[in-house]
Amino acid sequence: HYVDLYPEGAYTSQVIIHLEKLDNKLTLKSFNAAKLYHELEYYQAAVVALKYFQEEFPNTIHSEEAAFLVAASQHKLLKSENKIAAQEQWIKAVEYCQAFLHAYPNSEYTAAVEKMHHESSLHTATLNQNLRPSS
Repeated sequence: HYVDLYPEGAYTSQVIIHLEKLDNKLTLKSFNAAKLYHELEYYQAAVVALKYFQEEFPNTIHSEEAAFLVAASQHKLLKSENKIAAQEQWIKAVEYCQAFLHAYPNSEYTAAVEKMHHESSLHTATLNQNLRPSS
């Protein structure tokens, strides 16, 4: 594009500004699309879309909320199921909570994530006890 062909061109600074604006719009669009799955209570789709967002757009102004929504979606997915969820899924919920708490220890979402982490850890511990062979 123009910046590559004319790095010292008269319009290079304007082109860079416009490219940054477009990149910000694309980031916001991708985040809002992923967030919508959570809002519509399609939690499994929300986890997939938000994890993809995190991979494609790391370190954005939406990173913290995306990490929170991954943990919340995984947790709500498991709570909404009528049957006992697979132990692996509860472990994922714990891992997503831990990842959030590690990355954003002073977040506005910390208390909510700590609660989800506690509940998910309890489910994991209960499942571990139920899966142990009887003596």
